[in-house]
Amino acid sequence: TSGAPNNVKVEALEGSVKITWEAPIDDGGSKITEYQIIGNGTIPIPCPPEGPCETSKVIIGLNNGQEYIFKIKAINEKGVSAPVSADPVTPFTLPSKPENIIASAGDKNAIIEWNKPNDNGGREITEYEGIASPNDVPSEIISKNRFENSRCYFPKRIRNK
Repeated sequence: TSGAPNNVKVEALEGSVKITWEAPIDDGGSKITEYQIIGNGTIPIPCPPEGPCETSKVIIGLNNGQEYIFKIKAINEKGVSAPVSADPVTPFTLPSKPENIIASAGDKNAIIEWNKPNDNGGREITEYEGIASPNDVPSEIISKNRFENSRCYFPKRIRNK
């Protein structure tokens, strides 16, 4: 049989995940004909008769905030490899808007205060992004809570991990 896939990684996306892997170091003397991802059902990934096999797959339709564990196996004419587990992964969504936004005008600056959103989208919030808009025309994106020489609308967008 073939050796197992190597370097299996998984990336959380919004309502989905992307799984990547490398071909087994040892194919047991027979070309890999298919990979199978096991987790939210079984997903076959057939290899083309000529050319390389795919080594990544985006799995859609997952529940945000729910943890998943995926495994991948390599298959050839000699058999099926042992499954290799990816790290647990939790799809996420965008956070909700910040609450209780208050802006205070200063001398050529504005101070903006807010409370964190009720829902962080399933991941820690790492940045608040605001738009500095002199004369109500968006001009630049600034990721700070102090704006100089601008009328400010903040935060416009929030990012999480």
